[in-house]
Amino acid sequence: MKRLSKLLALVLTGVMALTLLAGCSGGVALSEKEILENFKDFYKVEGDPVEFTDDTTNYAQKAANAVKVYYNGLAEEEKAEFDVEELIDNISYGAEINDPAGVCDAVVPNGSSVAFELYCTKIENVRTPYFQKQMNYIVAQQLFYGYGAYACLNSSANITDNVALSSQIETIGSDTYIFMVMRSISN
Repeated sequence: MKRLSKLLALVLTGVMALTLLAGCSGGVALSEKEILENFKDFYKVEGDPVEFTDDTTNYAQKAANAVKVYYNGLAEEEKAEFDVEELIDNISYGAEINDPAGVCDAVVPNGSSVAFELYCTKIENVRTPYFQKQMNYIVAQQLFYGYGAYACLNSSANITDNVALSSQIETIGSDTYIFMVMRSISN
């Protein structure tokens, strides 16, 4: 009888260990909607008081696609050195536009006087399903406080108090990023 209970205890321990490991196999499934809501909250508290709406045109998807197309056109040795955040940070570095990926052309309509701001941050793969809400908050915080990349895509315009947001989670190479575009809306 003692042997049977020891064997059952061992089997139960093994099953519990496998269950625990199975719960940690994937990364956190982030919610773009929650990240945008958290970003809006940060902006309202820390930034200017603005009115947010969801953008009907996904400008963030256009930006992500432009970067992905650029990345896919690089030689293999260039891909190893490629940094998405550095590329975006350098777009509006100083007075000149430095945009080899064509992000500005992809996002900003020709001749537009509307302000477009691009935020981008790398999403770290967290191996637990238990912290999704916290990870959505942390990613929004990274976007807002500039821990990722930022570019002003139309330097001749300023963000107004009425803006639209769009976002896109995209994998480029072996890393995953969230792109967010804030666009001014005429009052």
